[in-house]
Amino acid sequence: MRVTKTEIHLINLDSRLTFRYGIAVMKGMPHCVVRVHLEDDHGTHIGVAADNFAPKWFTKNPETTFRHDSDEMVRVIEHACEAAEKAGNKETVFDLYKSLDTEQKAWAVRENIPPLLANFGSSLAERAIIDAFLRSRQVTLAQALRENLFHLDLGYFHAALKGTKPSDFLPARPEAEVYLRHTLGLADPLTEADRAEEPRVDDGLPVSFQACIEAYGIRYFKLKIQGKIEQDFERLRAAEKVIRASAPANYEFTLDGNEQYKNYADLQTLFGMMQKDKDMAEFLKHLIFVEQPIFRAKALSDESGEGLAAWPDHPGVIIDESDGHADDFERALQIGYNGTSHKNCKGIFKGISHACLVKQLQQQNPGKKYFLSGEDLTTIGPISVVQDLSMMAHLGVTHVERNGHHYFKGLAFMPEELQETVLLEHSDLFYRNPRGYVTMRVEDGKIRIGSLFNNSLGLKTDLGTNWLTPRAKWHFDSKWD
Repeated sequence: MRVTKTEIHLINLDSRLTFRYGIAVMKGMPHCVVRVHLEDDHGTHIGVAADNFAPKWFTKNPETTFRHDSDEMVRVIEHACEAAEKAGNKETVFDLYKSLDTEQKAWAVRENIPPLLANFGSSLAERAIIDAFLRSRQVTLAQALRENLFHLDLGYFHAALKGTKPSDFLPARPEAEVYLRHTLGLADPLTEADRAEEPRVDDGLPVSFQACIEAYGIRYFKLKIQGKIEQDFERLRAAEKVIRASAPANYEFTLDGNEQYKNYADLQTLFGMMQKDKDMAEFLKHLIFVEQPIFRAKALSDESGEGLAAWPDHPGVIIDESDGHADDFERALQIGYNGTSHKNCKGIFKGISHACLVKQLQQQNPGKKYFLSGEDLTTIGPISVVQDLSMMAHLGVTHVERNGHHYFKGLAFMPEELQETVLLEHSDLFYRNPRGYVTMRVEDGKIRIGSLFNNSLGLKTDLGTNWLTPRAKWHFDSKWD
């Protein structure tokens, strides 16, 4: 098989709500769609992949503009697509992936591009290739994983998995539903009374934290913290009151530090304050884990390991942004972390290997908790959220952060006929809002995804490119500067 052609298309999207996380305040972003033409013995098939250009996630450099960061994202995607085309004929999907990934990594080192950003480009090409392969062979992702049709070598990522295969660890078949873990951004209003009068969003979707809980029946939460102990304590105390009043009694939550804490001593201070408060101490009993509290440059340092060791009863802690190099997860485990996250933007085969390693570790150490969490990159329909949810289900993730449906107005940016196409194919995952546009369906806190398990990575229909702008004609929206 070989990649004969790649295409890059983009569209600029404005969000319905401001999303504040870490050092970013997101009001809109480019959305990128990659198409790969894969030629093999079965003919030529087109595979697709898509993702948003999330501000200040791949690189948290406060000195650069979003325009600069977006240009860098386009650059790594373009190079990954070129690497896929230059790979030539390969025997397997994994061979093709290794070729493009090796070239991308070497180029990134030469160009001083961070691994997480370089992987973003590789992952889009990888996803599109996988999608094209499944369409070519007319097999489901579950079948491809069960029979290892990709010829994935798990030992390529983790030596401990050498000689094993995905079916040794992953579910035999994916669950047809997954719980949504709702994100509370740093600027999100907690109640309807907290909502700012201007600009007043009125589009048929809930806005406040309380309204989202009531509208969607949410029982899993992801709460953003910002590395300021007093402010974080007050914000969490206010959130706890809303959750206690509106959510089911069996709720659970995670904390996302977005790399904002300087060290684990400061985070321990926050937890100490919470444990001294009766309501907050009870609240902590519902905590699942803390996600990436320390900046990536220090998160895997000896200092961070010592900080975790000095906090013997610390909660489970996972990495997210620190998962750039292939061996970063193993380093994290060595110094006291309990897991990592999966996002398609970090790589499919890498995510599969991480899931298998977590399962292996859990089997070997049943008394200790290990996590492979499902996190979000503000993924939206019609392509990225479908593919991301499909992967979560196949990896055995039971609850996943989803926030694209909250910060963006569904598929309203797409032509009506394409919205209808997506709705007809995935009526379990999408519905038509009374205001007329198609958006993601969440009922009883769950997302139903059985329709995704067809002979593709998620979306069976080719939606074409008429709703998108070719890379050569696309321009960054200057209002985001």
